[in-house]
Amino acid sequence: MSTRIHWIDNLRGFFIVLLVIFHWFYFTPININEYTYNLLSDFIRFFDPYRMEVLFFISGLIVYKGVKKPFDVYISGKIKFIIYPFFIWSLIYYFVNFLALDKKELSEWALDMLFGQIGVTWFLYALFIFFLIIRAVRKINSFFVLFISITLCIIFKCIDLPKFMDVGFVSFADFFYYFTFFYLADQLSLYGINISEKSKKKGFFILSIICLLIVSFFNFYLNLYKTNPAYLPFVLFSIPLFVLIFSCFLNKKDSFLNHFGVNSMVYYLSHLAFLLLSLKFIKMNNQSILFPITMLFISFLGPYILIKLKEKINFINILFEPPIIKGK
Repeated sequence: MSTRIHWIDNLRGFFIVLLVIFHWFYFTPININEYTYNLLSDFIRFFDPYRMEVLFFISGLIVYKGVKKPFDVYISGKIKFIIYPFFIWSLIYYFVNFLALDKKELSEWALDMLFGQIGVTWFLYALFIFFLIIRAVRKINSFFVLFISITLCIIFKCIDLPKFMDVGFVSFADFFYYFTFFYLADQLSLYGINISEKSKKKGFFILSIICLLIVSFFNFYLNLYKTNPAYLPFVLFSIPLFVLIFSCFLNKKDSFLNHFGVNSMVYYLSHLAFLLLSLKFIKMNNQSILFPITMLFISFLGPYILIKLKEKINFINILFEPPIIKGK
């Protein structure tokens, strides 16, 4: 019997779709009228403070599924399903970047990988560290853990770290910012707080709406960067609004978004590789409206084909988990 929670899969799927659209918009030349371009830009920007935050929050909600396992079983599972694909796809992105973007030395790539700074794979790196930390701190006083995490986030925002510890849109301080969402979601599970039920309460609903408006004000009018610590409480308390929408109205297995949620790892890791290689090697008139549409189509089609191949050809699974050795 499946133990998947469909609204969680659908919520994850929604933000995976947004992530694909964000990368498409960021990397692809889009020649459309100014009004449409700005409308699309504002739509993407609206979710800037939420994309990765919600994905980390969802990951925190399901920590309870594995944290009670013996330590060796717990760690081996995280190595198998997080560190292994992190390494494989970091290597893949080395060649993708070599072909499509900058030609980085292998030694420089290895240093980047050591600090989890290889394109989209940084999420897996952070997730593995969070899963290690959470086992040690989940029963420590919550206010103490939050104080340390937020303080370190603020401190590292103010310190100039070596360049190799940052990767464009992800700084070292961001790891502490994202950990807060992961940690608080696990605390909800630890203390048996059902966020989908809490989100239905009138007070929570009103608070979420107010916080959403404050986040939008920070985003569009104060122009704060998406991981500015000022966002944190307001983003956190507006997440129940998303939970309410998906737990009440998008809580079905046959939802369009469910496919992206269930196959989130494939879409997350591979979409950018398909996009970058397509931008490099597909020869089209990039001033044509067909060009960005084609690139967006490929960004979704590539991972979809990969998923179908995984179902037919076992060998393809080696991209996402280590092969099973017979006799072991």
